[in-house]
Amino acid sequence: MPDPTSRKGPGGLYGWEAVEAVSAGDTTPAELYTDATHRMSEWEPDLGAVVEQVAYQPAAEGPLRGMVVGIKVLQDVAGCRNWTSLQAHGLDGEPASRDATVVTRLRASGATLVCTTAAPFIGAPGGVTPQTRNSRSPDRVSGGSSGGSATALAAGIVHAALGSDSGGSIRIPAACCGVVGLQTTRGVVPLTGAGGLTYSMDNVGPLACTVADARLILEAIAGFDSHDAYSIASTPRDGWDGGSLRIGLPSELIDQKMDQEVRVVFDGVVKKLRTSGHQVEPLSLPMLNEAMELGPRTIGVGESGSIIAEDFNDVLGDIPELAEAVERSKEVSGPTMARAYHRVAVLRSQVRQALADYDVFLTPTLPCKVPDGSEVHLEEDIDVGGMVEPRTSALTRLVNPWNLAAVPCGSQPVGRD
Repeated sequence: MPDPTSRKGPGGLYGWEAVEAVSAGDTTPAELYTDATHRMSEWEPDLGAVVEQVAYQPAAEGPLRGMVVGIKVLQDVAGCRNWTSLQAHGLDGEPASRDATVVTRLRASGATLVCTTAAPFIGAPGGVTPQTRNSRSPDRVSGGSSGGSATALAAGIVHAALGSDSGGSIRIPAACCGVVGLQTTRGVVPLTGAGGLTYSMDNVGPLACTVADARLILEAIAGFDSHDAYSIASTPRDGWDGGSLRIGLPSELIDQKMDQEVRVVFDGVVKKLRTSGHQVEPLSLPMLNEAMELGPRTIGVGESGSIIAEDFNDVLGDIPELAEAVERSKEVSGPTMARAYHRVAVLRSQVRQALADYDVFLTPTLPCKVPDGSEVHLEEDIDVGGMVEPRTSALTRLVNPWNLAAVPCGSQPVGRD
């Protein structure tokens, strides 16, 4: 079995290294695909990260030629069952007939697809992928809902993977598995054929072992898509020029309860940034205090129930968890939703104003160490800095606000417990 502490993928390479190796003639996409399938067979089915293997297709010429990629099962891959099909019909469901836009763009950029990756079903506890073990530490959760992508990446099965994020679903597993995860700006990456659990907070983004690999994936999948009503035309900004950054520490999140190990590592990062010449200072964004109530408890419930009612109408009577989600959404009244959307607009205004003074905000991704996975199928209470709270609350409370704010947000490994 591959070394679970390694951060490299097929061919023993990072994604950008694989691209360079193929360009130099040192290896081929077919050889890297074969290595990926060997790695997959060593981990699966015990790991539970892979749903289906994707048949090999010759790689196109492009900036990702040589990079082996996994696709979260919410995003359509022609010939593979997607999340909706699996949720409703299991392995008897019909495979997707065409690729999602992001998958089409990856193929056109030269990426080699090797597998679809696991995501939890409706009714699973939030913030985890129950069927997927953490490849770095099997007794810990892999995070969710992009846990399959993150742990396949950490296991070295792929160089990078796609995830989706409605309230932390890329960044939580990235933190749990020790990889890079990027929640993109809403609308920058098309959702056509990419599933979705909410209307207003979903986005698709990359998970990778390096920031450089995540950037390569983002550049390949971003761009306007006329088939996506939320798609926006955007021009990528120039990269950081290496000068001093203005970094804000949102006190509403930084001052929350955290495990001491998390606090020590985070404070060390802040000290290092200041020593390196960056301006790092506290700021206040009061609306962050309302984020959990507005997001997962109101808008998330209402929007997901509407989507489930539409996508699963013919099987609602057969799957209690789906029917229950629809019924819960009906308990969120029209006035409650209207007020929530107004308060989100206030939050976005506060964030825009603050970003006139700061280049970036900085917080831990999780306030806790990676939770134990022995009871991953249940909603557990865990201890976070001396405070007992539900595991889902602990995993989501520092990440969910940024989906509401509609800003990009990344998770970068900075330490291990």
